[in-house]
Amino acid sequence: MMATLTKSEWVLSWICRIVAAVILPESADPTAARVDTAGTILGAGALATFVFAIIDAESAGFGSAVVIILLCLSAILFAAFGWWERRSPNPLLDLRYLRVPQFTTANITAFCTYFATFAIFFFTALYLVEVVNASGYRLAVLFLPMTALMIMASVLAGRWTDTAGPRWSITIGCVLLAAGLFWTDAVLSPNPDYAVLTVALALAGIGIGTTVVPITSSVLSAVPPERSGMAASASNTSREIGAVTGVAVLGSLVYSQLHVSLIAQMNHLGVPKAFQGLVINAIETGSIPKDTAAYAGFGKLVQEVIGAAYTAFHDGLHAALYLSAGLVLAAGLLSFITLRSRPVSSGS
Repeated sequence: MMATLTKSEWVLSWICRIVAAVILPESADPTAARVDTAGTILGAGALATFVFAIIDAESAGFGSAVVIILLCLSAILFAAFGWWERRSPNPLLDLRYLRVPQFTTANITAFCTYFATFAIFFFTALYLVEVVNASGYRLAVLFLPMTALMIMASVLAGRWTDTAGPRWSITIGCVLLAAGLFWTDAVLSPNPDYAVLTVALALAGIGIGTTVVPITSSVLSAVPPERSGMAASASNTSREIGAVTGVAVLGSLVYSQLHVSLIAQMNHLGVPKAFQGLVINAIETGSIPKDTAAYAGFGKLVQEVIGAAYTAFHDGLHAALYLSAGLVLAAGLLSFITLRSRPVSSGS
């Protein structure tokens, strides 16, 4: 650790630890027992096989034998994890709290929010770089208001949740995030209006910030203080699974939509089958030519194929943004139906 930190960073980290030790109340479980080793191994194995299956499916497809085997193994390990946690005297995840909406709904929303967030942070940014040819400076300017408003919204949402409970904050946050995703999709084009796109991204940022803090508050309020560590770890795991699954699933969706749309457009242009394979390989490897003048006699055709590729990319991104927005809206509806309007006391 010391090898990677400057002296000032090391001093600052210790100051933060001391301040935290003085200010933060103790929430450790006074009856804490041995670590649930079996539950840890089963849970980690289930998550690992699930994540590897999703990642591998992006290139091999969900019909691949390896992906199917990994998904089946993940399902078996998840079932074994649930069976063990119900019988363990000191469970890693107390499954009784899954009956509490403040716990379960908040974790589902955390998954959906982080799933959708990567449609903005990863695929939208990738489109702006590859298709719009936006510079790093332009991306920073576009995403800066979104980031700033995300932070401000999280602060305000925290105060609002203290008095009104998580229900309305999560619901409104999900609606705003979905609206930002829909608006971003409507604005994106090879020549977007940057001012409008900035506002659309900022709206999504407000939605993310408004949602994230009440999620944590809801999860922690659903359990006794001594079980806050378990609740916080469950919430963080839901976020991480949502992020990983979002990148893999949306990546697979974007690629499949891009592939289908591009093949259809190249067939319409009369591009030979052999050349189609070269085009698809160029897109997969990111080696799309920028200078069509180098292809004497084929410049017009190459330009049309590149235009088709960019259109196909937008078709894939459109599907990803709509799927993410729909998932977030479903999470918002679930939160509105199941969560209370007022804060709940810990352990209720």
